[in-house]
Amino acid sequence: MPTPITLEEVVNFYRELENLGITVWIDGGWGVDALLGAQTRPHSDLDIAIQQKDLEEVLKLLSVQGYQEIRRDNQWNFVVGDPHGREIDIHAFIFDEENKIIDGIKYLEGSLTGMGVLGGHPAHSGN
Repeated sequence: MPTPITLEEVVNFYRELENLGITVWIDGGWGVDALLGAQTRPHSDLDIAIQQKDLEEVLKLLSVQGYQEIRRDNQWNFVVGDPHGREIDIHAFIFDEENKIIDGIKYLEGSLTGMGVLGGHPAHSGN
């Protein structure tokens, strides 16, 4: 049985990316919780949306934490997992100069504008 990803782990990961200057959008179940401002249930995975330009740096950080690719749908969507069974589902895309998605996962226009709260920490969230 996979180990749930804790709120503390999500917040720490988010902060690490912030410190690297990388914007990440929390999506899926954790994204809903961020928009609600509280964790509503245990989560076995974390869904994130990131710009393709930041993908290499994010994967480097996750690799140091023991994550490796376990499943791939395509170059824009794949899953990394750690030895404890925690998973991060990565959705990548490319913004143009007007912050419109021009390639990758085609989020609806305006759907990456949500702001939520995870453990008292503001977080970008898909909505």
